[in-house]
Amino acid sequence: MIGAEQLLLDTHSLKTVLLDLPSINLTVSRKPPQNFTKIVLKNMTRAEMILKVVLTPYDSARQFVKNYLQLMILLF
Repeated sequence: MIGAEQLLLDTHSLKTVLLDLPSINLTVSRKPPQNFTKIVLKNMTRAEMILKVVLTPYDSARQFVKNYLQLMILLF
Protein backbone atom coordinates (compact mmCIF):
# COMPACT_ATOMS: atom_id res chain seq x y z
CA MET A 1 0.00 0.00 0.00
CA ILE A 2 2.75 2.46 0.87
CA GLY A 3 4.26 2.06 -2.60
CA ALA A 4 0.93 2.86 -4.26
CA GLU A 5 0.45 5.87 -1.98
CA GLN A 6 3.86 7.21 -2.98
CA LEU A 7 3.08 6.59 -6.66
CA LEU A 8 -0.15 8.55 -6.26
CA LEU A 9 1.76 11.49 -4.75
CA ASP A 10 4.38 11.27 -7.51
CA THR A 11 1.68 11.14 -10.17
CA HIS A 12 0.14 14.32 -8.81
CA SER A 13 3.54 16.03 -8.78
CA LEU A 14 4.23 14.88 -12.33
CA LYS A 15 0.87 16.24 -13.47
CA THR A 16 1.74 19.62 -11.95
CA VAL A 17 5.14 19.68 -13.68
CA LEU A 18 3.64 18.66 -17.01
CA LEU A 19 1.07 21.44 -16.82
CA ASP A 20 3.85 23.96 -16.11
CA LEU A 21 6.10 22.59 -18.86
CA PRO A 22 5.02 24.95 -21.68
CA SER A 23 5.98 28.00 -19.62
CA ILE A 24 9.37 26.80 -18.34
CA ASN A 25 12.15 29.27 -19.24
CA LEU A 26 9.66 31.97 -20.18
CA THR A 27 10.02 35.34 -18.50
CA VAL A 28 6.25 35.82 -18.57
CA SER A 29 4.08 33.08 -17.15
CA ARG A 30 1.35 32.00 -19.53
CA LYS A 31 -1.26 29.31 -19.59
CA PRO A 32 -0.52 26.16 -21.58
CA PRO A 33 -2.57 25.50 -24.72
CA GLN A 34 -6.04 24.19 -23.93
CA ASN A 35 -5.53 20.94 -25.88
CA PHE A 36 -2.28 20.26 -24.02
CA THR A 37 -3.99 20.79 -20.67
CA LYS A 38 -6.89 18.57 -21.68
CA ILE A 39 -4.60 15.70 -22.73
CA VAL A 40 -2.44 15.93 -19.60
CA LEU A 41 -5.44 16.05 -17.27
CA LYS A 42 -7.23 13.19 -19.04
CA ASN A 43 -4.26 10.83 -18.99
CA MET A 44 -2.94 11.70 -15.55
CA THR A 45 -6.43 11.34 -14.10
CA ARG A 46 -6.52 7.81 -15.53
CA ALA A 47 -3.28 6.98 -13.74
CA GLU A 48 -4.53 8.50 -10.49
CA MET A 49 -7.80 6.57 -10.66
CA ILE A 50 -6.01 3.26 -11.25
CA LEU A 51 -3.81 3.91 -8.23
CA LYS A 52 -6.85 4.79 -6.13
CA VAL A 53 -8.43 1.45 -7.09
CA VAL A 54 -5.24 -0.32 -6.03
CA LEU A 55 -5.28 1.54 -2.71
CA THR A 56 -8.89 0.67 -1.90
CA PRO A 57 -9.20 -2.31 0.46
CA TYR A 58 -11.31 -5.19 -0.83
CA ASP A 59 -12.73 -8.31 0.75
CA SER A 60 -12.05 -10.45 -2.30
CA ALA A 61 -10.07 -10.49 -5.51
CA ARG A 62 -13.35 -10.74 -7.41
CA GLN A 63 -14.53 -7.40 -5.99
CA PHE A 64 -11.20 -5.80 -6.90
CA VAL A 65 -11.38 -7.03 -10.49
CA LYS A 66 -15.02 -5.93 -10.79
CA ASN A 67 -14.24 -2.40 -9.60
CA TYR A 68 -11.14 -2.22 -11.80
CA LEU A 69 -13.11 -3.23 -14.89
CA GLN A 70 -15.85 -0.71 -14.11
CA LEU A 71 -13.23 2.00 -13.82
CA MET A 72 -11.66 1.01 -17.14
CA ILE A 73 -15.04 1.25 -18.86
CA LEU A 74 -15.50 4.78 -17.46
CA LEU A 75 -11.99 5.93 -18.38
CA PHE A 76 -11.78 4.53 -21.88
